[in-house]
Amino acid sequence: MNVVGCKWVNKTKLWQNGSLERLKARLVAKGFKQIPGVDFLETFSPVIKPATIRIVLTIALARNWDIRQLDVKNAFLHGYLTEPVFMEQPPRFQDPYKLRHVCKLNRALYGLRQAPRAWFDCFITFLLATGFFCSTADSSLFVHRSSRGTILLLLYVDDIILTDWARCPDTRRSTTGFCTFLGSNCISWSAKKQATVARSSTEAEYRALASTAAEITWLSFVLRDIGVYLSHPPALFCDNISALHLTINPVFPAA
Repeated sequence: MNVVGCKWVNKTKLWQNGSLERLKARLVAKGFKQIPGVDFLETFSPVIKPATIRIVLTIALARNWDIRQLDVKNAFLHGYLTEPVFMEQPPRFQDPYKLRHVCKLNRALYGLRQAPRAWFDCFITFLLATGFFCSTADSSLFVHRSSRGTILLLLYVDDIILTDWARCPDTRRSTTGFCTFLGSNCISWSAKKQATVARSSTEAEYRALASTAAEITWLSFVLRDIGVYLSHPPALFCDNISALHLTINPVFPAA
């Protein structure tokens, strides 16, 4: 049996004018002492992608949708633990007659490695039970449709390709750069080195086109899940004529 420690974290909360609002104390578990496979398993907690946020906000502004922002207080404390987690008695709250006793946690505490995941699982269970469905394109986007309308819920704990041929003098790898627009709003962008060295600027641009096409495909899936359908296929622009020829004739690269 593994027993983790805990400590009190004190914080002073202030109003916007700098005056004292309240003194806050939170019991935090020392999760760095947890053992994988013993008192925690899954720790990954999905978060909404920035591009998904920009898509929803762009459509909300264009269609004059109502927007609300909610803040769940002490969110991690709502999650239920599926693994047995034992913790020392909180400082200054020990039972003087049972000093060798420890606490068995049923709910998550801040500091536990699985706390974000436990909260996510608890919240999505509630959402699915109330009629929401999870987007296939973004696991942190939830949609509820009824005769009264549609509700989009984003849970957060991202047309022009610019490629510099062999920009890095050390690795000689090209950089893929692109940005995508929804209307006049730029909703996603990227600039990162390619995984391998390209043999020509045409090959580097062609790889960049493939990465951008994958991003556009994913964005179209997000739009579909929230009930927005494109009237015409998205336009993909590139300033490299040779790379464009490769997209038209897939046999040409082998020539």
